[in-house]
Amino acid sequence: MAALISDMKLPALLLMVTDDCNFGCKYCYQTKGNRYMSWETAKKTLDFFLPRLGKNYRLAFLGGEPFLAFDLIKEAVAYLKIKNKELSKTVHYAANSNGSLLDDAVLDFLQQNNFTLAVSFDAFKQDWGRKKNSFNLVQAAVKKALARPGIRLEIASTFTPGTVAGLCESLEYIIGLGVPKASFSLDMTVAWDRASLDRLARELASLRKFLLKNYPDGKKTPVRFFSEGEWSGIWQCAAGLTQLLVTPTGQIWGCPLFYEFFKGKESSPAYGEYCFGGLPDFVNTYRRVPANYARFRMDNFHRSNSPCFLCPLVEKCIICPVSRPEGDAPRLLVASYLCEMSKILIAEKEKFARGTGTL
Repeated sequence: MAALISDMKLPALLLMVTDDCNFGCKYCYQTKGNRYMSWETAKKTLDFFLPRLGKNYRLAFLGGEPFLAFDLIKEAVAYLKIKNKELSKTVHYAANSNGSLLDDAVLDFLQQNNFTLAVSFDAFKQDWGRKKNSFNLVQAAVKKALARPGIRLEIASTFTPGTVAGLCESLEYIIGLGVPKASFSLDMTVAWDRASLDRLARELASLRKFLLKNYPDGKKTPVRFFSEGEWSGIWQCAAGLTQLLVTPTGQIWGCPLFYEFFKGKESSPAYGEYCFGGLPDFVNTYRRVPANYARFRMDNFHRSNSPCFLCPLVEKCIICPVSRPEGDAPRLLVASYLCEMSKILIAEKEKFARGTGTL
């Protein structure tokens, strides 16, 4: 992020158009609310940030479930068609969704505007972790989205210690639907015991073998974790540096995770270190807040008995500083189970690379 606001060329802006949701996923890190961004807030936000976004920028609509605020999304896209032309800029739209509201009208709109659409779908673990009896509904929406080539579709699955035993089977099923890109995340809001970590290792090994059998050269591997290859250099958290989040009420944060972490902690001294405030505050807070986010590099993290920069895997490791909700401030201390989880992930990615001959 630029040091002066006049030099700012932000790559990505995230609009949380609502914190409301029609699902109640067991592992969701967000607290469900009933706030919806007004068009006045959205327009002021776009007018303020458009001159400060890059020539080719990304705009993501987030929730809650963002398509509960579909009218606002349509209004924002229509407005940006005019403004981007005036400013000679190109926007790449993205949205996350639980898939429940993806009817023909929504999907046609997404196709017409070349959206990247990430649908949350856990396949065989869907009814356990997300909304009961939602499997058929979301699967049908996925199939309809696949029939629209203008939509860049990705499926995002989440697994917990209780559902990780279905990771490989679920991702194989998702790939079998013809999904071009699938990703998985692991629930960090709870601790993983040794048995769960061992099961994670076995599931990833099975998934790796499946992918090597079906994509032996590694090309067009649909699982993002394996297709992205090795992380290059020391990981740096993007929050507050290369992306900003605007909440339904117009508050500005580095990312949704930091916003959620500080809910109910407004009296914490750290709150003002990571919240930019509203648009009237941003010119001043921009001078100091990004430096606080910039601390979150892997070489600044540490275990209880050792700094991470001494670890030989430090250049391959990624740990979110607000993955756990406890405490009044983000932590650079890495829990032991997160360290073990990272080692498992790194080992499997290296084995996949060796199997494809790319390592």
